Amino acid sequence: MASSRAERALVAARARAHGLAVPLATPREVVERLCCVQAQDLPAAKWAIGARASGCLEADVDRALDDGAVVRTWTMRGTLHLVLPEDVRWLLGLTAERMRRASARRREELGLTDGDAGRAADAAAAALGGGRSLDRAGLLEAWNRAGIDTSGQRGYHLISLLAIDGLLVQGPADGRAQRFVLLDEWAPQQRSYEGDEALAELVRRYLRGHGPAGERDLAWWAGLPVGAVRRGIAELGDAIERDADDRLALADAPAAAPGPLPHAALPAFDEYYLGYADRDAIAAPGTFERIVPGGNGVFRPVVVASGRVSGTWRAARTRGRADVDIDAFRTLSGRERTGLAASVRRWGRFTGIDAELRDSAGVDGE
Repeated sequence: MASSRAERALVAARARAHGLAVPLATPREVVERLCCVQAQDLPAAKWAIGARASGCLEADVDRALDDGAVVRTWTMRGTLHLVLPEDVRWLLGLTAERMRRASARRREELGLTDGDAGRAADAAAAALGGGRSLDRAGLLEAWNRAGIDTSGQRGYHLISLLAIDGLLVQGPADGRAQRFVLLDEWAPQQRSYEGDEALAELVRRYLRGHGPAGERDLAWWAGLPVGAVRRGIAELGDAIERDADDRLALADAPAAAPGPLPHAALPAFDEYYLGYADRDAIAAPGTFERIVPGGNGVFRPVVVASGRVSGTWRAARTRGRADVDIDAFRTLSGRERTGLAASVRRWGRFTGIDAELRDSAGVDGE
């Protein structure tokens, strides 16, 4: 980074893009801004939305799922994301084949054949057609009745494969999970982008919700080759700008909000940290191991203080309340702790419990 001023400008711009500096209005608006919200942990993904949507409660996110304003499916890197329903097919047009190839060996190990997938697709269409929905157990039962072995991880891989093929998505909320529906019935209206036009839309949407960011950030996030990303960038032409560090931003991106940088207790797998290949821009080098212990792919909930990822947090829940502890990577100022305490209380309101930040991190006396 060229200077502390440039660093602050980057952090401020990203906080604005993510909806952390200037909150957004609705769950759908958050998902549209970020394009894809990582969501293998559904409660965490819900709070990723709640942390960005002003006054949003978990019930509001559930309502967005029930109404079909947002869906959950495998869109990139073989991982579940929350997306707008009308974005599913063009995203899969870019990523599905690579996801199929990435999981091919595992399907072979499980003995899953193209014939199994075809029979599972037919049985799912019959069980879900006419606007019906099933939870995971119900879908697996329908396949078992059709003579399809779903033991071990076979059922999970059949579900993900049919979602990647564009047959299924997860729609209505069902407690801590969701019910499966047919994409063509649940979201018949799909945006139509193909080829370089689709790549350009992906670049535009990623930068709208994550920029400024580098080419390799986007390539990693989408699970696509850098060459494909560059074709999308070229398609956008003068709509893209580059900074002194060769990071990309939309030419019409709103200016970063003035004033203090945000403080927030964000969920595990949050896009603010996970959505980049180069995370040192917003987190001190060497902290990755504390956020993803053992490099096992499981990201802990993160603390954002003055716009930078500055620790992790955990909640001890008992009888309708939660006490939150912070594992800080540095000494937090009094102002930062005050902001984080407010974010923790906001998380509590979102989830319907009383939550308070415990005195578990140092204060520098500010």
